[in-house]
Amino acid sequence: MSDEWLAGERRTILFECYCRWAALPLAGARFQQVGFRVEEEIRNLMSLATGCISIAMDPTVQVVVERVMEYFIPNPETRNCDVFVDIFLENRTETQQSFLILHRGGVSAEDLTSQSWLPRRCEVGWPAILTSRVVKLHESTDHIEISDQGVRVADRNYQPQPCHVNPLVGGNAYASVPFSMWMIDGFQPMRRSVCRLHLKFSGPSYEAQIGKDDTFYAYGEAVLLDKIANEDLPCYDGPDKAKYYTEFDNFVAAKHEVPEIFEYLVVCDDNSVLEWETTPLSPMLYEQPILELPLARNTQWFIIDHKLTNGWSLIGKRYGGFLLKLHAVRSRAIRNTPELVLG
Repeated sequence: MSDEWLAGERRTILFECYCRWAALPLAGARFQQVGFRVEEEIRNLMSLATGCISIAMDPTVQVVVERVMEYFIPNPETRNCDVFVDIFLENRTETQQSFLILHRGGVSAEDLTSQSWLPRRCEVGWPAILTSRVVKLHESTDHIEISDQGVRVADRNYQPQPCHVNPLVGGNAYASVPFSMWMIDGFQPMRRSVCRLHLKFSGPSYEAQIGKDDTFYAYGEAVLLDKIANEDLPCYDGPDKAKYYTEFDNFVAAKHEVPEIFEYLVVCDDNSVLEWETTPLSPMLYEQPILELPLARNTQWFIIDHKLTNGWSLIGKRYGGFLLKLHAVRSRAIRNTPELVLG
């Protein structure tokens, strides 16, 4: 075995240890007391990592994010990544409401709610594939039904709500920027709504978050905001640097909405075998069994149920316990992946 290989394995082990510590309350302080000089190595590893979305809103409004489903589709061949996000929320106010979402790096965003959740939606492309797949997965838990009356999830009914996606900073899939942030608005008063957003990043953002190696990590909001504050913003020297600092400070100061249930799915298209092995590195991220063979070949499904996770409040009610290792197993893949079709 080469020294280079051993060094890579050592860094991987160190990072996985860090992830497990970081999933516990006050873990960072405890980890810093360990007498090994690994901080720089860990920071280098953390650079090859991507985060989930982060949601924030006005702390004075009564809007509850009840469920988030995030579908993660990295594509090493084209060097880009597609992320689809379903947000199920209840607006308990008598006025139309909005919220902020943030993602690390240069990321584009668009609304695909009509193509995804209406009963007479398009039947081709990723929006249709993902809706069909998640409905199938939920046959055994929190049944999902789509009708003219809306989208019923377990005992709650949601109205598909196409929304306005207004970029505040970033918003370019190929830009080398600290983060992208949007105002998402159009949510009607006194009702439950569901929307689907399509995020995409490529170029510098792909290289910074996923890179060319066979292994990278996906993490939750606590790590996401820390990396932006301590690494991405200080390294950015664009003419709009001050605007990024201002928008980030405003975002951090807002109320951060953690969904009651968070689902994270790593997927590929129906004609392929998933070429990523995933390993949860946090005690609150539960892999869900998929018994149907076609689905098991192209989907891995994880859930955090925050209603049942008392420890979540101890780490600031952020996605701090969400840590996942992804390792490419490309020899298993069936190379028949079509171009992304949005319908």
